[in-house]
Amino acid sequence: MVFRLLLVTLFFPVLVHSNSLTANLLTSDKQIKVIKSFSDKDNGTIKTPLCFRCEPSELVITKKTQLLVKGKPSPLEDLLKLTLIHRSKNIHIQYYKNDMTVNYILWGESELDTRLLQ
Repeated sequence: MVFRLLLVTLFFPVLVHSNSLTANLLTSDKQIKVIKSFSDKDNGTIKTPLCFRCEPSELVITKKTQLLVKGKPSPLEDLLKLTLIHRSKNIHIQYYKNDMTVNYILWGESELDTRLLQ
């Protein structure tokens, strides 16, 4: 019995932190500011609040980041143009909490989103 309690106590922190590696953010184009554009040679940086009352934080865009505009892949170099031309109130960002790198950006509603909402 004591052995089981010891095992649970040792592995509990691992189990608690396993679900919190990434975070999801729902924002709009008015809250995203491109600080540094992405290029093949250099990472990009965006600044956006991570919660309703939070100060804006910087998120890093890397080669592994995926940008989907209305459900279709788009080059990361077009992110600045997107913020200026394609207005959207529905932007999903998933980022890694440990290093603040962006996994993906879903810009605008995709056909799948509209089907799920019906």
